[in-house]
This record gives sequence, structure tokens and C-alpha cells, in this order.
Amino acid sequence: VALDHGDAPAGPTSLAIMDLPPLPGELPDRPRLWLAGAGAAPGWRRAAIAASIDGGATYQGVGVLTAPATMGRAESVLAPASTATWDDHGLVEVTLLSDAMWLESRSRDAVLSGANLALLGDELIQFTTAEPLGGRRFRLSGLLRGRRGSDWAVGSHALMERFVLLEPATMLQLPLPLERLGESLLVRPAGTGDAGAEPRAVTIGAEAIRPLPPVHLHWERQLGQLQFRWIPQSRAGFGWPDLTDVPLAEARPAWRVSLRDAVGPLETADVDVPAWSTADRIGPLWFEVAQIGAALGRAATLSLS
Repeated sequence: VALDHGDAPAGPTSLAIMDLPPLPGELPDRPRLWLAGAGAAPGWRRAAIAASIDGGATYQGVGVLTAPATMGRAESVLAPASTATWDDHGLVEVTLLSDAMWLESRSRDAVLSGANLALLGDELIQFTTAEPLGGRRFRLSGLLRGRRGSDWAVGSHALMERFVLLEPATMLQLPLPLERLGESLLVRPAGTGDAGAEPRAVTIGAEAIRPLPPVHLHWERQLGQLQFRWIPQSRAGFGWPDLTDVPLAEARPAWRVSLRDAVGPLETADVDVPAWSTADRIGPLWFEVAQIGAALGRAATLSLS
């Protein structure tokens, strides 16, 4: 909805700083953050962004948010659900930041093609139905959960967590050096309504380059050995191309494995094939495996009964 607000004041910028996994059409090879912003005031149009990697001693411009993102806060808590199919029972209510913002319902086919991708807290979701409830409030349902490797965040939701509709045309990408991984970055808006805006501190994370956890973990006992196998996932494989293998998307095949009991780790190793064997042991055991890339991926865990 286009509204003409003339010379209405811009007001302050609400800024979202997002450490996201690879979005459609990109495969980062170093850390990067996505920035999105908007204002509650009707005159908000755009905002420049400045950042500091030296604790605030110096700032430099990193780009301009050229359009408002559709963003707000959750007014209810989204319950955990499976990421393997449609979540037809889950729903969440969100209130958008501005009266000029709107959410549209889309068909299942459109959602499967990428429509209505949003960040809710730390989980990427997609939704088919956006039911307007009045007062900038919408009820979202017909969900796909844990998109693009964010299934680890399915059970982490809370009241008033962030909601951002992920539309790259309204966002600013900020690539960062690999050697800065884990360091603190200060970011502040510099729009016409942001005089005196306090900087936001964010840790430079690795979601853009973090390998996905392996799946289909399997184990068996054979000839006095515990033998493990798994199937890798690929950051380049979200599209499921037909008639071709998905590329690994990492510089080399490598996994970190460990076996632990109730007390702690028993054995750890790095391997270059998706299989590992070790001497048999008795008692409750847990096997963990994570893919190694530019950053260490999240581990998948298998309990040995």
C-alpha cells in the first residue's frame, strides 16, 4: 500500500540485525549479516547504516536501507512442530511496526517456490495464510518450519520476539572477514530521525557458512567394533535438483565425531568419509557427528541403546 505522507517526520529506525543461513540464490564463503529496518512514523523512507569493528573508536558507512522492511513482534508463542511436513496446526500472531505494512496470503505452490519466507525469533518459517486481525495484527498459519537449516530453533520461541519478512530488496547485506568470526560488531542507523541513536552490539556469527548437521545416522555392532554411518546435508542443496548430485558446498569432506557416555567424552576423531568405527563399549552411549567447513557445523546425535 503506497501512502503519501508529504513532509511527515521520519522518526527513529527500528533495526534488525540477522545472522542468517544461506538464502535462495546465495552461497556465502565468509561470514555476513543481513540488516533490515523500518520506522513506526509515517515519514520513514530510508536510513544509512554505519558500523564499527574497533569497539566504537571509528565508524564507517556500510550502505543504505533503501526501503522499509515488513517487520514487527510476535504476540503469541509458536509451538514446536516437525520440520519434515506442513505444520497445519501451528499458528502465531504478529503485530507489524507500521500501519503502512501488510502481509499477504499465498498458495502452497507459491510458498514451496519461496514465497513468504520470514525470520521469527531465530527460526526461518514460511506461511500460506496471513489473516488480518486489525490494528496491524496478523495471524499466520499453514506453516513450513525450520527452513534452510534453522530446525535447531524450532523450540526456541518467546513472546515479543522479532518478526521480519525476508525480502532481499529491502535488506542490506554486510559481508565480514572470516578472521573476525566471533568478534563484536557495533551497528547503528544514521537516518534523518536517528540523531543520537545508540549502537547495537552483535557477535559476528557463522550461520552463513555453517555446514548443516548430518542426517540418517546409523550404527551397528560387528566383530567387536561399533560402526557408524551417516548422510551429509549440503548448504547448496535446498533446491533438490533432479538428475544430479547436490554439491558438498564445503572445501573438503570432513566430519568431527565423538563418542561419549554419561560422564563425558570417550573418544573424538576427525574423518574424511561419512563413516567411523571404534572399539565396542558397554553402557549407555551417545554418538555425535558434525561437518567441518569454514566453521564447525551443528552436531547430530544418536543414542545407542
